[in-house]
Parts: sequence; C-alpha cells; structure tokens
Amino acid sequence: MEFLTHAVRTAMRLTPARPRVCVVGHPATDENAIVAAIAVARRTESPVDLLTSDTALTGRHLETVNSWLGHAILPENITVERRQRRSDLRHVIQDSLVLYTHGFATSPRPAGRRMHVNLWHGYGPKRTANQEFRNRIGANAIASNATSWIPQIIEDLSMRDPRVIPGNPREALMSPEQTGLAAERLNISAPYVLWLPTYRESTATHHAALHDGTPFSAVTHSEVMETLRRAAEDNGVTIVVKPHPLDSFDWSQMGMRIITDAELAAARVPFYGLIGAANGMVSDYSSVWVEFMHLNKPILLVLPDLAAFKSTRGLNQPNFADFMQPWIAASHDQVARFMQQCRDGDTVTYDGPREVLGLRTYDSILKEFGDAVATLATERRTPAILRRAGE
Repeated sequence: MEFLTHAVRTAMRLTPARPRVCVVGHPATDENAIVAAIAVARRTESPVDLLTSDTALTGRHLETVNSWLGHAILPENITVERRQRRSDLRHVIQDSLVLYTHGFATSPRPAGRRMHVNLWHGYGPKRTANQEFRNRIGANAIASNATSWIPQIIEDLSMRDPRVIPGNPREALMSPEQTGLAAERLNISAPYVLWLPTYRESTATHHAALHDGTPFSAVTHSEVMETLRRAAEDNGVTIVVKPHPLDSFDWSQMGMRIITDAELAAARVPFYGLIGAANGMVSDYSSVWVEFMHLNKPILLVLPDLAAFKSTRGLNQPNFADFMQPWIAASHDQVARFMQQCRDGDTVTYDGPREVLGLRTYDSILKEFGDAVATLATERRTPAILRRAGE
C-alpha cells in the first residue's frame, strides 16, 4: 500500500491537474457525496464525475436528492460512473478537485495544484479511530460542522494540517419545506420520533466485525427500549427505527416501525429528509443528533453503556456527556417528558452545546460549502473561508 501511495503521488507531480471534479461516496446512496456533487455542478461548468459501486442506485438517488433540494432538472455536467481500480487511480492522479467519504485510491496526499476533500460520513461524539483498524487520510481539506472535534478527528485520521470546510452538505436535505412529504410517502403516523442507534456489533466488513460498547441484547438496553415504547404509546407518538447499515442486531424483534434504505429509495425520500421531518430524535453516539440540533427539536440520548463504549471505541474531546447532560436519559419521567415535547411540537434550544462544539448555523451550510468547493474547482485557489484547524 505504501509503495502504491508513493507511486500515485509521483504520478500526480508529473501530471498537470485537469479542471475536473471527482466525488466518491460510500454507500451508493451516501448523501454527503450526492449533495456535494450537485452543489459543485451547479456552481461550475467543470465536469463532475460521481463515482459509485452501483450506478443505477446512485442515479436514482441523485434524482431524488436533486428534486428534494428544489431543482427540476439535474445539472448536465454530472456523470455517474462505476468505480474501477484503474479509473479510480486516473481520477485521483489527474483531477484538480476530489471529494470522498471513506478514503479513495489509497487516499494519498495531493501533489501540485490539487485539493482533496475528506467528506467522511459525519462526525459525532465517538472516536473516528477504531480499535480494529486505522484509517489514513491524505486529503488536504476536511468538511465538518463540529469544529471543536476537528483536532481529535484529524489526529485519528492521520491528516496533516488540513483546511476546514464548514458543514456537512447532506444537512441541506433537512429542509423544513419538505417535512410533510417524508411521513406521507412512507405512511408514517405523525407525530413520530426517529430512533437512530449506533451499532454495537457490526456485520463483517472488509476489515472485521466490529464490537463497541454493550450489545443491544443486554438487559440494560432491553429495559430502556421498553421504557421508550411505553412512553411513546402513552403520548400517541410513533417510534421509527432506522438501523445503521452495519448493525447486526435484528431490530424487527422489538415490535417498532423499521425503515430500511430500500423503503426510502422506493418512496423517493432521502434519509436526511426523513430526519428533517421527525418531531424528535432518540440516539446515542451517532453524528446525526449533532446535525439534528439545527432544527431545535427535542433530542434524547440513550446511553446505558456509556462507560463500556468509552473504554472500547472511545470518545472525542470535549466529552459530549458533559455538555449534553440535560438531554441524556436518566429516568422514566425524563423519557415521558421527551415524548410529550415531541407530541406537542415543542421547540428546544441548544445554545450551550452549539457553543462548545462550534456549530455552524443551518441556513449557511450548503451555500458556504458549495461556494468553497466551486472556488476550488473553477479558480484553483483556496478561498478565504477555508481555515486551518484551530483558527
């Protein structure tokens, strides 16, 4: 791998960068990648290649996302292309702007007048480094909304002094204008709470099966699930569970409404459209509740295995359990109050956590992100908005 990375960097130094944009997402419906591709394509005439493992699935989701963002027609300069080792290397060597979510073609440090942006798939309270494997990302820019966690993330990904682009582009899909469509198309009874649990035991990946915290089959988790179910029933609230794609736990046995990626695709609802329409969110160590704070809706964090998760996966600093304490489930009464807030459509402000995390405001994210990457693509210069970590 090191030899290949060195060879790719050498090829970049010897090859003039072409004014072309490459966006790579995993899985095939990754909305950070798809929204980023649309944002760049609408601001530049440069060709934008969206690389994927499944061109048909990505193509359909691209149309869904484009429509959800309020556009009638896709930009003509976007091409959906199937990933292949040889063409992947060609893109990373030749293209002036490359954006990827999970590493790409050895993820080398770009050489010459090139910018590589690490979109990742959201940054939450859990460490990006994993006990089973370590990612090494050579990108010279990183997109994130929680700027206070950036130094820890940069260290975990072995990045070298990257520029920081504000926000995760997928957050634009939590559009208030589309909130009614998600529940209607998916036949979800409103009000509904979206439960997004982080996996504790994963299905096998190309690295290994992953194990963090305490399995969902543990008694402590079962007790919490029963408390949530009863509180929801008492208040006429529907709980909708969207399991993590890698989660090996069978959530169907819990007797709750389960939403799958296949259902979202069939209903032409982006995942972040489902999120934006929810009346509240239950989560734990996921990055998604950080983005959900933009909507000022109720959040409940369920953490019966906090100590075990901290000792296995680990947590970014500052520790979210300190500044999110008022929203961590600690009693039956607190769970009941959360469900009442969701039922009544209450507004919740998160001024303290926002300040600690250095969150950007929701309305500015897509414009700032799109403007920044378009400047990289068209003018081949680093815009002023891209600061270094800590600035």
